[in-house]
Amino acid sequence: MITLFYKEITNNINDFIEDIYTPFIINNVLKKELENYNKKESYIFGALEDARKIGGKAETEKAFNEMTEFLEAANTNIAKKKNELLAPIQKQEAAILLKIDDIRQGN
Repeated sequence: MITLFYKEITNNINDFIEDIYTPFIINNVLKKELENYNKKESYIFGALEDARKIGGKAETEKAFNEMTEFLEAANTNIAKKKNELLAPIQKQEAAILLKIDDIRQGN
């Protein structure tokens, strides 16, 4: 029962990360990038625009690299939040299961 209970909590956290947190992070960063693009300070949108307009190897590589960096940073941030939410739950589950094992063994 304990494992099932914590599995449900874990599933809820994973759903939150996937359905709410990830889109939120990506949306916020892209909004900021668009604001910066309008000020002529964007890396992602500027690189994409150059790749679209010019289409050369250097421009498309730069766009690819900027998008890759964006995705890596987003994934790092998302993984950090996921771990931040899951770690205490996993620790609590392990402690409860250990306590149950101690009780069963008469400790």
